[in-house]
Amino acid sequence: MISSIQVINMKKLFCDGMIYDTDKQKFIRADILTDDTKIIKIEEEVDILEADEIVDCSGKYIVPGFVDVHSHGRTLHDFNTADEAGVRDVRSSYAAVGTTTFMATLASAPLEALYASIDAIGKNRDEVPGIASIGGVHLEGRYLSKIRRGAH
Repeated sequence: MISSIQVINMKKLFCDGMIYDTDKQKFIRADILTDDTKIIKIEEEVDILEADEIVDCSGKYIVPGFVDVHSHGRTLHDFNTADEAGVRDVRSSYAAVGTTTFMATLASAPLEALYASIDAIGKNRDEVPGIASIGGVHLEGRYLSKIRRGAH
C-alpha cells in the first residue's frame, strides 16, 4: 500500500517591519503573515501563535516587489542572444535584488533572430516561486513602421 505524503504549508511571520502602504503613500509599522509564497494578512499586530517561524524586521523597510518595464538583460545575458538557460539566469538575478517582474526588451535585429529570441523568452514564462516573472516582450526598433523606421 502506498501512503500519501501530506504537504504542510509553513507560516512565516515578519514582525515589526515598516511596510509601505500604497493607499496612505507612507510607511506604517505592521506585521505580515505568509504561507509559503503568499501573503495571508497584513495587520498592525498578528498573533505570534499563528506562525511556525518568526522573522524580526525591526528597523527594516518592506516594499512591494519592483517592476522593470525595460530590460535588455542582466548577468552578462542580452535577451537578443540569450538562450533558455540565460533567460533563467536573468530571472534569478532579478529576484535576488527585489525585482519580481520585468519586460524583456529586444533591440532591432533580423526578423528570424527576433523570432528565436521570443521563443527562448516564451519558453521561460512559467511562474516559479523565488524567481522574477516575465511580464512580456517589448520589441524596439525598425519593425514598428516600414515608412518611419528607427535609427537602431
